[in-house]
Amino acid sequence: MSRNILLLLLICLMWNCTGLDDKKLPTDANGQIYFEEFELNTQRNYLLVKLVNESPYTLTSCKFSVNFYSTTSSQESPLILTEVSSDDVLDLLESVPKRSEIFFIRETLKPGYSTEVYFELNLDDLSRRTIYTQEILELKGKISP
Repeated sequence: MSRNILLLLLICLMWNCTGLDDKKLPTDANGQIYFEEFELNTQRNYLLVKLVNESPYTLTSCKFSVNFYSTTSSQESPLILTEVSSDDVLDLLESVPKRSEIFFIRETLKPGYSTEVYFELNLDDLSRRTIYTQEILELKGKISP
């Protein structure tokens, strides 16, 4: 009897792992899979993103980063976050980020659909005037049937 259970478990494992054959998507998908909303809430320490898939690919995972750069060290005023593009940071600061966070979304997202994802993110250690960038690092998936 235990041999049958082991065989059944092996078949189930093989069946579930066939969905993990996602591959890195071509660069043309980068402009078609994007964040429609990107909200950092400083009072409640969370990040809320809405990821949209307008590509012909089924997205299975997305890795993205958020980099924080301090512009002042004053702790007196409330935290003010300003989003800028990665290119602007290189022109403005030319420095290493004070803090960098990498996030991973593992959710199947078919073409024409979107999803909202929530992450807890402690922002207490940031200085009062901070700029941040967000960038999609890697998209994985497969061509949709």
